This record gives sequence, C-alpha cells and structure tokens, in this order.
Amino acid sequence: MKKVMFTGLAGITLMAIGFSHASTELVDKCGSPKEVFTKYALDKCYAEYFNAILENKKKAADIEKRMKALEDKMAKLDSKVNDMAGRLDALEGKLNELENKIKESIEPSIGVEATVYFAFDKFTLSEKAKQVLDGVVEQLKDKNITEILIIGFADPRGTNRYNYKLSMERAQSVASYLVKKGVDMSRIRMASYGEELAKMIGKTYREQRAVKVLGLTY
Repeated sequence: MKKVMFTGLAGITLMAIGFSHASTELVDKCGSPKEVFTKYALDKCYAEYFNAILENKKKAADIEKRMKALEDKMAKLDSKVNDMAGRLDALEGKLNELENKIKESIEPSIGVEATVYFAFDKFTLSEKAKQVLDGVVEQLKDKNITEILIIGFADPRGTNRYNYKLSMERAQSVASYLVKKGVDMSRIRMASYGEELAKMIGKTYREQRAVKVLGLTY
C-alpha cells in the first residue's frame, strides 16, 4: 500500500515538475519585461524595430550627406557669383574708361578762337579783320591744331538764300587770306549758317555780319 502511495506521490510530483517545465516554456518572452532575452529572442521580437532604427539612421545619414553636398554647391555658386560680380565691376570700369577716351577723342577742344566782322552786304576783309587773322596765323604756329573751322553768318535782312550765299562768301574770304599766309588748306573746313544762328553771336546787325574762326584739337 505504501509503495503504491509512493509511486502515486512520485508520479504526482513528476507530473507537477513536468507541468511546471511546460508552463515555463510557454512564457511570452516578448511580453515579459523581466525575461532575460537571448539574441534569438531579440531578433524574433524586435527585429522590425531594429530594422526601422537602422533604416532611419541610413536615411538621416543620406539626408546629411545630401545637405552637405548642397551646402558645398551653394558655396561654389556664391564664389562664382562673387567672381562674376567682380569681373562685371572691372568690365564696367574699363567700359567707362573707354567711353571717356572715346569722348575725349571725339569732342574737340578749342585752341584758337577769333571773330572778324564785315560791312553791310560785303564779303571783303577790312584792315582790322586782316589784323585779327594775322594774329590767328601766329597762334596756329604755336599750337597743335588739327582742324580750322571757318563759319560765316549774316544779319536777317534779305532772303535766306541770299544771306546763306553771302555768309559762305565771307567764310571763303577768310579761308583764302589764311591760305595766303601759309595755313594748310587741307586743315580748313568752311560752313555757312546765314541768318539762322546769327543771334547766337550778336544782338545787333553789325555783330551778326561776322565770321567765326575756330582752331580745333581732337
């Protein structure tokens, strides 16, 4: 009887141990914060989280790399822009310098200036006019004059056509006198403005019956 009981107790005990062992294996390792996780358990339970972390790290590294590339590109663009701005300033400076040189070369400076007057309806030179022109000849010897401009005028009395012709005859008289005094004819240019611009050189008729002589340097 005792043997049977022992056997029965032993069987119960073994059954309890077996049940206990079986219940231990059934513990949810992923749900127990006290469980000591093995690498297998970690991989099995949290692999998707670890993969997500690694993926986010890769994305963050990629974003940082792309940002660094963009920053480098921006820095290069800034450098190019600054370089182009500097070159543009230099070109504008050279352009202004060239424009000034062209302007100086085109716009003449007046080195000699004189005015001779004529009697009413005449184009012959008076003695006083010849004295003035002699002074012009002397000035032309001392100065580097490129061109001599001789401009004839007339007062408003008479027709426009007549006054234009009279103004040109006065300019020709002055030019002829200068050539006789040794001035090179190739340097002389003549123009006639008749009565149109006469008021610019004088208010009275006497002042408007005139010829302007300009020695120009280009």
